[in-house]
Amino acid sequence: MTNLNHWQLRVTQGLLVIYLMIVALLCFTPRFPIAVQLGSYPELSSFTYGHAQIVYMPFQELLTEGFWLNVAMTIPLGGFVMRLNPHPMTISAVVGLGALTGGFIEFGQLFLDNLANFQRTVDINDVISNLLGVVIGYYLTKLIIGGIKQWQN
Repeated sequence: MTNLNHWQLRVTQGLLVIYLMIVALLCFTPRFPIAVQLGSYPELSSFTYGHAQIVYMPFQELLTEGFWLNVAMTIPLGGFVMRLNPHPMTISAVVGLGALTGGFIEFGQLFLDNLANFQRTVDINDVISNLLGVVIGYYLTKLIIGGIKQWQN
């Protein structure tokens, strides 16, 4: 919930803009020409649409660092939404926002890959991990803010 004074609101909005620019840089630029993988990845069930490789089988990457890095990438978004939204959101609204976030990123990558051959992979597991990150961020921020308020009283 937004209980921010004018200065806090402007700082939070500024941080959100910086965060979104970093996410855009990570998600909507061509893939680095040298693949960096910290561990082994399972063989993924995928097909090609135009230039884009599309991974369609969910939960294949659950135990990879890439899945959890995607979760970590979207945790701040959930926190920003919680702080900037004037009204509490239902769990279904938070889950919907997470799904929309992941869907927007993956469809953007599909579009850019077919437009300019960015060498990105469109992956249902990324949608799932982005959804999870938004939900964790929203409720973790709500828990922290509630704890701070309770501690101050």
